[in-house]
Amino acid sequence: MQSDKSGPVNVRQLAALVHSRYEKLSEAERRIADVVSDPTHDITGMGVVELACLVAVSQPTVNRFCRKLGFNGFSDFKLAYAQDAVVHSQAMHQDISAGDSTPEVIQKIAQSAMAALSVLSANLDPAQIDAAARLLVKSRRIECYAPGGARVVAVEAQNKFYRLGIPCVQSDDAFTQLISAGMLQENDALFLISFNGRARQLVEVANIAREAGVSIVALTASGSPLSELATVTIAVSVTEDFVSYAPMSTCVAFMTAVDILAMCTSMLQPAEVQERHARGKLAAQQLALPGAGQGE
Repeated sequence: MQSDKSGPVNVRQLAALVHSRYEKLSEAERRIADVVSDPTHDITGMGVVELACLVAVSQPTVNRFCRKLGFNGFSDFKLAYAQDAVVHSQAMHQDISAGDSTPEVIQKIAQSAMAALSVLSANLDPAQIDAAARLLVKSRRIECYAPGGARVVAVEAQNKFYRLGIPCVQSDDAFTQLISAGMLQENDALFLISFNGRARQLVEVANIAREAGVSIVALTASGSPLSELATVTIAVSVTEDFVSYAPMSTCVAFMTAVDILAMCTSMLQPAEVQERHARGKLAAQQLALPGAGQGE
């Protein structure tokens, strides 16, 4: 994202930014500003053509509007818009008080989760997913580690890859993680999950595994110490305050990324493996009571 004569753009104050530049916009650009500032409209799923049609302007006008705000174009603006939505929703989540009604709590938490998924959908790099899937599908064994609140994501990852027929282990114990990382072989893979990529424990594990020639997939923040050590990084941006409250919307986003990765990995497996999956699913169904699905 660029900055203009008025200074750098603060994506966390997008509505204020649009308001501050409003008088300098043309009539057509003001119509765009009115739509993107209206909370009843959500442009995160729109392309430039859709927004242009909605506002009845040309596509170049949309891009010109974005550049006047200091962005490179519509894609850059839409990313900031989605991030701003996450910050706003998470602020509401953080501001839940004892006086809130149950409907208010439902709305705040649900909006926070939906905003996080919107940002994930806009930012997740398909090339990173494909590279990680190709690495994991050929692994002899996968070990999943995560610190703190991210542990629940590691448990979910272990469950997903186990169901794909890939031996997969998840450990919460820091000592066990260090020992196991040192025992991994070159055809094994390490799947490390961290919300901010700065957990010293995982960085140490990654260093040990890297020295042993083990492939590392990191689901974490881009540019973090952990991402720098990974063979493949699946970058997930988060904006939550991990000190003030539990990052539930971030967990939702990370679990969704794991689900996407597992599905893409499954699609790379040969037909005979798919047949084993079907047999395993059938066996699980035998344990279910009538009308109870797979017994989970």
